[in-house]
Amino acid sequence: MSTMKHPNIIAGNFETLSGQSMPKLQFHLPEDDSISQFQYAVWGQNTDKEWVYFDPNTKAYKQFEASSTHFTKECLFTPAFQDGVATLQLPTGVYLSSGVVVMFSGQTKGVPIGTTTPSVPTILTNPGEVFALFELTYAIPPASTAAGSPPPLPTLDIDISSIDQIGLPYTVKSSGAHVPFPMSYVGTPLSMSELATRFKARFAAQSPFAQCLKNDPSQLIAPQDILTQTLSPNKLPTCTPTGPTSSKHPNFLKHSYYYKITESLPNGETTASDPVYSGILLDAGGKPQSSEVKINWGTATNPIRYVPQNANATGLNIYRAAVRPADTPKAKQAHIPPAPTDLDAYDHLTSMSIEVWNKQQDHAFVDDGSLNVDSSKHPPATSYGANALSTWFDSMLEDFFTYYMTHEFAYYQTHQSGTGRTGTLWRGKVKLVTPYKDDPITEDKYWGSEGKQLTPTAKWQWGNGSVSYLVLQLIGNAYNDDDLSQIDLNGVKTIKTSEYEGDVLNIYFPWFKENTGLARLQFKDSTDYDVPPAPHWMENTGFFPSQMVFGCAGVFATANDLDAMQQALITKNGVPVKLHGKLQYNGLAAKALANLENVLVSAMNRGVATGYKFGITPQQYTCSYAFSKPATVAASKSGVSKGTYTYFLAGILKDGSETSLSVPLTVHLNETSHITLHWNPQPEPLYCAIRIYRRKSGEDIFQVNKEKIPNTNGVASYTDTDQVGPATPYVFYSDLAKPDQPSSNEYSGFLHQDWSSDPATGISINGLVYGYPFDDMGGFSTNINFGVYFPQVVDIYLNGAAPAKGTTAS
Repeated sequence: MSTMKHPNIIAGNFETLSGQSMPKLQFHLPEDDSISQFQYAVWGQNTDKEWVYFDPNTKAYKQFEASSTHFTKECLFTPAFQDGVATLQLPTGVYLSSGVVVMFSGQTKGVPIGTTTPSVPTILTNPGEVFALFELTYAIPPASTAAGSPPPLPTLDIDISSIDQIGLPYTVKSSGAHVPFPMSYVGTPLSMSELATRFKARFAAQSPFAQCLKNDPSQLIAPQDILTQTLSPNKLPTCTPTGPTSSKHPNFLKHSYYYKITESLPNGETTASDPVYSGILLDAGGKPQSSEVKINWGTATNPIRYVPQNANATGLNIYRAAVRPADTPKAKQAHIPPAPTDLDAYDHLTSMSIEVWNKQQDHAFVDDGSLNVDSSKHPPATSYGANALSTWFDSMLEDFFTYYMTHEFAYYQTHQSGTGRTGTLWRGKVKLVTPYKDDPITEDKYWGSEGKQLTPTAKWQWGNGSVSYLVLQLIGNAYNDDDLSQIDLNGVKTIKTSEYEGDVLNIYFPWFKENTGLARLQFKDSTDYDVPPAPHWMENTGFFPSQMVFGCAGVFATANDLDAMQQALITKNGVPVKLHGKLQYNGLAAKALANLENVLVSAMNRGVATGYKFGITPQQYTCSYAFSKPATVAASKSGVSKGTYTYFLAGILKDGSETSLSVPLTVHLNETSHITLHWNPQPEPLYCAIRIYRRKSGEDIFQVNKEKIPNTNGVASYTDTDQVGPATPYVFYSDLAKPDQPSSNEYSGFLHQDWSSDPATGISINGLVYGYPFDDMGGFSTNINFGVYFPQVVDIYLNGAAPAKGTTAS
C-alpha cells in the first residue's frame, strides 16, 4: 500500500492523553451457522524486531518456533463465544509493528511460516480455505530531536486488507469520542453468499471479470491474482516408445524428440510444460525398436485422464522438437541429448480439445510421424493474451503514453519528506531514452526558483547505451505559490523553491520481453516499438502490462529505481551521510516517485487517466476536499424532502477546471429538512472554489449549488435547501454505466458500490474499500488511523453479522 492516508485521518498533536488503553476486540458471529470452527491469530514484531504472536491463555506474546512443514498452528486460537460474541484484550504498552489479525472459518493447515517469520495466508498458500485479515499497528513514533519536546505517545492503526481476496466479509465498528470520520463503521456488511449473488448479477458469464468469483468455497479473487494463477500443464506427461519396428514414416525414426504441451484458453494459450523426452527409438545396432511415441499423463502402465490446470482451459497444444537419436552403446547406457532451450526449436504438432484428448485410447496421444508439423508456430514465451484480463488495460495504456508524447503532463505534489511545506511541480512528456551509465538523464529544461530555465544534473546509474525505453519523464520544477497548478512560470513573481527541484523521475512503458514475449509492438498509428528487456533493478517484471495496473506493481512501484535513489542520496561535502551504518535518503524515490505512481495507476484503475477524451488532467484525478463530520439536519417546512441522499464534493482549480468527486456522504431523511454539510478547508493556491453534488437513491447526480462556493475565508460548510440543477461531474468507474468509456478496474468498481446509499445493491459502507492496492489515494480505502486517540472497543462483525438496531454509524 502507498503512504497516502485519508485526508481526515491524520494524528493530532501529541498532548498528554488519558485512556490510551488498547481497545477490546470483539468478534461477532452471524445468527446462522455460516461460520464454523472460527479461529484467529494475532502477530507482529515487538520492539526487539522479533516475530511474536499473542497467546490469550497466558495474555502474553510468544516467539514463533520453527516448523518443518512451513505452516504453524501454534498461533491459532479458538475463542469462547457467549451470545455470538468473543472478546480479545491485547495488552497495553506492549507494542506491535507490522501486526496482523487473521481470522479463519473452517479447516486450515495453518499460518505460512519460514523459519520463525510468519506470513499472511494467500490463495496460493492456503487454497480452498476461508479466511480474512486486517493489519494492526500499535507503536511509538520516533522521538523529536527538538529540545524540550515531550516524548511521543503511542499510536494505533487498523487497516482492513481485502486487496487480494474476499472469502469472509466483515465490518469494523469503532466506539469512542475521537474515532476519525467517516471510519467509525467500515467494511462489507454482507454474507459471502449474498456478495457472490450480487457479483453474479453484475458480471455475466462471458465477462472477463466473472472468473474472479470462485466456488467451493465462494471467494472473490482480485484480477491481478487471477492472472498469477494462469498455469502451464505442470505435471509432466509420460512418453513411451511403442509400436512395431517398421514404420510407414521412416524419416520419423531418424531423430529422437522432446515434447512440450500448452493449454488453450478462450483468448490464447498458456506457457508450455517442461520438456519430456520421447525415449529411445533405436536399438544398440541403430535399428528401429519402436516406431511410435505414446504420450499420456500418469504412468505408462496407469494412464489417467487429463485434468486442466486452468478452469477455463478448452484444449491442449502439442509441440515437438527433433534432436539427434540417442546413442545406445553396448554398455546399454544411452547418452540422452539435452532438451532444446530455445522455444523456436519446438514446432506445433497438433491441437485438440481436452474432451477429445480424454476420449483417446488409454487417454494417450500417439505420435507416429504421420502429422506434419507447423514450423511457423512455437510455444509462447509468456501467457500474455491468454486471459482477457491480461490485456484489459492495454489499449488505455497505449493511448495514455502516446497522448503524453505530444502533450505535457503536469502535477503539483505536496511536501513528501519530513515536516517541510514546499511541494514540487512535476512536468514532462513521454520520450524514448537510452540509459548509459554516467550520461545525463535528460537535456530538457525545468523552471528554477530564480525564474530561470535550467538543465538537470542527474546522470544514469545503469545501462550501456544499447537498449532504449519509452518513459514518462518528469522533472521537478519550482511553482507559483499563488496558483499551484499553473504550468507556465515565465514571468511569475511568486515563484517558490520546490522540494525536488531539478530532480528527474522516469515512469516506464510497461511492455517488456519478460512480460509479453514480444520483440516488437505496433502502435495504433502503425509506428513500431522495439520491446526492450526490463531494467534489471525492476521488480515483478513478469506481470503483464495490464496486470501491473491491476496490482499497482512493476512500473508503478519502482521505489528501488537506481536513478531516483542516487538523486535521493543525502550527502555532506560530497560524502554520503550514514546513520547507524545505513545510507540516508531524502524521500525522492521512496515517497515522491512512489506517490506519483500511486496517482497515475489509481487514475488508470478508476478509468479517468484517459477518460472524458483526456478532458481531465492529472491535477483533477482526485479531490482533496473531504467531508469532516456528519451532516447537520434540521427539520424545515421547505427544503430537501424525505429520502436517502448521497453528497459529493469537487474542487475547482485556478484555471477553472474541476476535479473528480470526493468520498461520498450519505444522509437519511425521515422528513423534509435543511442539510448542512461540513468539509475540511483546502489551500486557496490549489482550489479557488468548491462544487457540491447530490444523488437521490436511484436517480442521476445533480449539482446542489447553482454557483461555485468560493474557497475564501475558511468557508467549510453549506446548507442544502433543495436548489439543484443538471450536472456532469467526473466520476470513477464510469464504464460500469457507459460502456463507451475507457476500461477501468470493474472488479474494484463493483466493490466500491455504496451500501450506505443503497443497501439493496451496494457492497461497501460509504463506498470505501481496497478495490486495488493503492486505493487509499484520495481516501477511498478502509485504513483507520486512530492516531493517539484510541477507541474503547473495536467490533468485528463477520459474514453479514450487524450491529444491534438503534446504534449509530457514520
